[in-house]
Amino acid sequence: MPNELLNLNLRRFKPSFEAVGIVADYISRVSPFNAFAAGTLLTAVKYQILNGYHVAGFSDETLIGYCGWLQVARREAELWLKERGELKPARPEDADAVALHIVRIDHPGAVLPLIRACRKSEPKKQVFFRRDYMARSNATRRSSVMNISS
Repeated sequence: MPNELLNLNLRRFKPSFEAVGIVADYISRVSPFNAFAAGTLLTAVKYQILNGYHVAGFSDETLIGYCGWLQVARREAELWLKERGELKPARPEDADAVALHIVRIDHPGAVLPLIRACRKSEPKKQVFFRRDYMARSNATRRSSVMNISS
């Protein structure tokens, strides 16, 4: 589908168990999420939905992208990038960074708008992310960027 026909609409889900189920169903259909333990995945998605730490992309009424994050302490996110620690949510007053850790985007034209919406939601915080490339075994991209927009 060409970008001009995408009709992308970005929004957040209203906190509900129905929203958690929709997102869990959507992301669990692809690797690596289809291999995650249900409890771990559902706990993360529920936290993101209930706290508004997510952005969803729709083409018409079809879900085509989801980005979810945690507010975290920068030092813990740095260890997570190096695979030397686990992500744990920080209290809002202690969160100086965010970790974008659940991402599924089905259309290339939705990638930048969804990522920009995530960054706009958490201004002046460093954003950490790890991208696992499922097509290539053991290939991972690790990075962080600083949000400077207000």
